[in-house]
Amino acid sequence: KISIDCEKTGYSANIEFLTKPFYNGKKHQITGTLYGPDKKDFCKIDGEWNGIMYAKYSDTKISDIFFDTKTTPVIKKTVRPIAEQDEFESRRLWKDVTFYLKSKLLDKATESKSLLEQRQREGAKERAEKSIKWQTKYFIESGEQKWTYQNKLNKRLKQQS
Repeated sequence: KISIDCEKTGYSANIEFLTKPFYNGKKHQITGTLYGPDKKDFCKIDGEWNGIMYAKYSDTKISDIFFDTKTTPVIKKTVRPIAEQDEFESRRLWKDVTFYLKSKLLDKATESKSLLEQRQREGAKERAEKSIKWQTKYFIESGEQKWTYQNKLNKRLKQQS
């Protein structure tokens, strides 16, 4: 479950991604509630995060297609080459696991994953012993279990102009 808040407009959203149902039910479900600056909900979202999502607006009670992943064109990611990535970027960290999975060498993939996870556990233990807090690169803690992205879009747009 995540919460998104826009400081500038006062709009917010609570979104929950339900990957596996406890009992019978559909996989890949998403539910969400959108709130206006007055903190009143004005829209509910539900559906499948890998299929069709519907929006039901509070004022009309009409449900419309909000987003359809099956008809929306896929935009290919632009990713820097692994050699240019920072030490802890995901693709660089998981490159061996990914390579072995693509090569269908599952034992090697499992071994690489275990080594990666062991290195991460050792790093966490060492930081704990030295009372060193993990330094995030893109987010700052702004409350208990609340994180704020440092490089906000409006800040980046101002830098470009």
